[in-house]
Amino acid sequence: MNRHLNSKEIMFYLSMIIAIISIVFYQIFQKGISNNVNPAVSLIVTYVIAIIVSLILYFIFPSTEGFRDSLKNVNYASYLLGFAVVGIEIGFLLIYRSGWKLGIAAPFSSSITNVLLIFIGLVVFKEHLTGVKLIGLLFCMVGIFMISIKP
Repeated sequence: MNRHLNSKEIMFYLSMIIAIISIVFYQIFQKGISNNVNPAVSLIVTYVIAIIVSLILYFIFPSTEGFRDSLKNVNYASYLLGFAVVGIEIGFLLIYRSGWKLGIAAPFSSSITNVLLIFIGLVVFKEHLTGVKLIGLLFCMVGIFMISIKP
């Protein structure tokens, strides 16, 4: 059986690999930010780099419309996402500065986030809670409890 992946399938897996690798490095680098730097200055440096990378990506993912026309199509979610991203950045920076361990902070916050997103998916996006999702939700809650126990 010599089946080749099509471009949609490749993007399906590649996008998840990029996200996972980026999340791992994100947590490692957040933990490594110097306690001596002002959190706002750290964010400014981070976002200057993010803008440069985003400009490069604009040319890697060209659109059929120009930049101005693309900008006109941006809706409220992109603007509000900016606030959410800054909240994540400053939140994790302060989490690690306050003493949370790398192996606890990210899994703990992710588990709580997963539980909240399941309920938001049900209520706002009319998603369905299957038996498998319910078991996963229970595992998340047990996991939150287990990683929170101090030895």
